[in-house]
Amino acid sequence: MSAFQFLAGLQETVGARRAGTSSEEKTLAWLEERCREIGWQPERHPFRYIGEWYRHVLFLLLLAGPVAAIWLPRWAGLIIVALVLSFMGSGRKRIELALARTPGTNLIAGLRRPFRAYLADPERPPALIYCAHYDTARCMPGWSQRLRSVLRIVLPLALLAFGLYATLEVVNLIAHLLSQVAPALATAAATIDRLAGWGGVVALIAVAPLLLYLLASAAWRLFARQQDSPGADDNGSGVAVLLEVGRRLAVDRPPGVEVFLAFWGAEELGLYGSRQFVHAFREELLPERTAIINVDCVGVGQYLSVYAGQGVLIRRHVDTQQMEQLEAIAQRHGVPTIRTWESIITGGSSDHAEWVERGYRHTASLIREDYRRPSLPARILGFLLRLPYITQLELKHIHSTADVLEVVRSERLEESADIAEALGREMGSEGTGNE
Repeated sequence: MSAFQFLAGLQETVGARRAGTSSEEKTLAWLEERCREIGWQPERHPFRYIGEWYRHVLFLLLLAGPVAAIWLPRWAGLIIVALVLSFMGSGRKRIELALARTPGTNLIAGLRRPFRAYLADPERPPALIYCAHYDTARCMPGWSQRLRSVLRIVLPLALLAFGLYATLEVVNLIAHLLSQVAPALATAAATIDRLAGWGGVVALIAVAPLLLYLLASAAWRLFARQQDSPGADDNGSGVAVLLEVGRRLAVDRPPGVEVFLAFWGAEELGLYGSRQFVHAFREELLPERTAIINVDCVGVGQYLSVYAGQGVLIRRHVDTQQMEQLEAIAQRHGVPTIRTWESIITGGSSDHAEWVERGYRHTASLIREDYRRPSLPARILGFLLRLPYITQLELKHIHSTADVLEVVRSERLEESADIAEALGREMGSEGTGNE
């Protein structure tokens, strides 16, 4: 079979497979059967996630903070927004893991032996894990799809305006404190206070369109009838590539490394399958002896995005040599590449994120996307934040009814499978993680 044939089988047998629906069990059974057919030993790993209601309610609560800040004193509004940003950056993950109650399932397939048998071996070799999420998302509304281009300008512009305003307020606070000990500075402090006030008005004007969009999105998700995306590219393509790579590796096993195929659940609800897996097994899977190749949406886009790292305040880089390996392999296969750094400018993430957050530097994420020149506000914001790479890529069909088998290009799948296989073999031949 080819990668496209695996994808066609998945879409025709299962189709949409949103987490928590009856299609989830059907997908797992289909994956188990395919894994056994190509010579792998699958086993299920249960985990917990939070249902969609949580995301909607949390979203509204977090939006309520900035909206309420409009009518509060400026200093109080800044504190509220800072607390919201802090929660989104760090505290949210811990709370979500504690609240997770809905059962989900990951499927892990081993080539030599099941994953649990591998963990029981005290002299186990380094691990190479190919992974992809199997669940699909709900469709975004049509008006949201059409506003994507506008959001590429509105979001960074709002962040720039708010950042400028916050800076003015900090300067205003310092000036006010200095004027208490040096009355001669009172006039200058009053001028700075007026500038900060005008800065707040400008920031509000810049942020208002973004807040209105977010409020409309939250209301639509809560009250509108939503369809499920067919999920051919996102992420049937990743599942198909993993099965095709697995078929090839079963014929010619890479030496020096133990290989696994991991199919994550509940990715679309917040990367829960991969996050919970890392949380459960990070003591056994040491970062220096574990390599990850994540495959997500590889059936349509022209460019192969080469993931370099993530974060703004706390930055996590992946292994530079591995990035260069991936770029060289893609070049040999005639596939153009572009480096990406995940931040608020680039948008969403995938199942590699938690691995990198936990210090797994031998991590690659294969995603095929189309390049779009970053907006001027995005370039300015990226420059001010000193981000390593300022890129904006897009996939217009995902999370929509257009994500069907007909949009997927079979040659893209084969190219992605070739690249994934070659990268894994090179990492394995070098004894990935034996540093």
